[in-house]
Amino acid sequence: MKANGYVWTKKSALAVTVCGILCALLVVQIKAQSSDLVFIPDAGIRLTDASISEIGYDVATGTYYLFHNGEGVLKGDLVATSKDGLTFSTPVRQTSKAFDPRRVRLPDGRWRSYFWDSPSKPSGLKSSISTDGVNFTEESGLRYSLQASDKSSAGIYELFANPDGTMVLLYLGDLMGLNNTRRAVSLDSGKTFAFDRGNILGDDSFGGGANSYVDMTTIVLADGRRRLFSMRQGHTIYSHTSSDGGKTWTLDAGFRLRDSVSFPQYSPKSHNDPSVIRLPDGRYRLYVASYLNDGRGCCKWGIVSATTAAPTSVRQEQTIIDINQTNCSVFPNPASGSVTVHFKLTRTERVSLKIYNSLGQEVAQIIDAELGAGEYSYQISTRRAELNTFSMLFVQFKTQYSSFKTISIQVLR
Repeated sequence: MKANGYVWTKKSALAVTVCGILCALLVVQIKAQSSDLVFIPDAGIRLTDASISEIGYDVATGTYYLFHNGEGVLKGDLVATSKDGLTFSTPVRQTSKAFDPRRVRLPDGRWRSYFWDSPSKPSGLKSSISTDGVNFTEESGLRYSLQASDKSSAGIYELFANPDGTMVLLYLGDLMGLNNTRRAVSLDSGKTFAFDRGNILGDDSFGGGANSYVDMTTIVLADGRRRLFSMRQGHTIYSHTSSDGGKTWTLDAGFRLRDSVSFPQYSPKSHNDPSVIRLPDGRYRLYVASYLNDGRGCCKWGIVSATTAAPTSVRQEQTIIDINQTNCSVFPNPASGSVTVHFKLTRTERVSLKIYNSLGQEVAQIIDAELGAGEYSYQISTRRAELNTFSMLFVQFKTQYSSFKTISIQVLR
């Protein structure tokens, strides 16, 4: 029998039974290990003929965006959408950076997209800049120059902004040698980065190659800490956690996923390129690209996922809070040149801030990002081209655990 392009046999059925037993054991382990460290494999395959995934989310519509590399008939940068993060639409070519988590929200409210200046022998990191997170313009010069210790080779990189305004760059260097993570820091909204140090994950002595922690990605936890997920030995996903904005990292106990241990029904040969997202109910879902057995003695790329169980404390927090608790305000109002949107978050959550015109059309997206607890202010020019022709605008503010709040603005021309 075939399902999702895979051939199912008695051996496959036995593997599914084994998987069920292993999943039950994983649930039991939650009692002995922090619940946000135990990932229970989700049934089925998210996408076939797909690799190198990145998961994004539109908090306003509840839509998941799975960006990935096509490995089938369609090649290159593709995207598929979903309402539950499990069942995705047929992939299409990516034509927009909207909701792409590879964009980085800068402390000054703009967006940057970063890339190596050469795919084969880079000398440094370049960038494109955007005010809306969708339309990007390439910038001149390098944001960061590789170090001599990188030996003119660099791979996967991760960037994030801390609440104090600093930005952190983590990247793999010396790919043919130590092949491990280095750290650089920016104090000017990601325009220039200065090397800090190497051996961030303590694997200098591991021998390089597949022995190092690679393919790293990070996410902010509900308590403000940051967790880094990485792959080691080609088949196991590990995690490290930082309590100081990514300066130091502590290896978490155990592993998050391991090839045939986590997904025996597919006999995967590898787990690569983890991508993680915090779900609206407080759980975390981890997506990985896996080289899966197709039942014909061969393998093909696919994306599978696993999700944590929601701890009791998180479940109790998921009731919708009063939007007024965020203290969202817009001033001055009426406005002539610009307005400031100010709001306060009591915990880490995803925030959406959009501007609509008097026809009900969305004309600008100001924020779509996960922010930590604290107070935030964003200044918006009413003279921006997309806003300049309307005398009435509407600010729509929504957080992960609140309903919408819409504030009308009278614009004086």
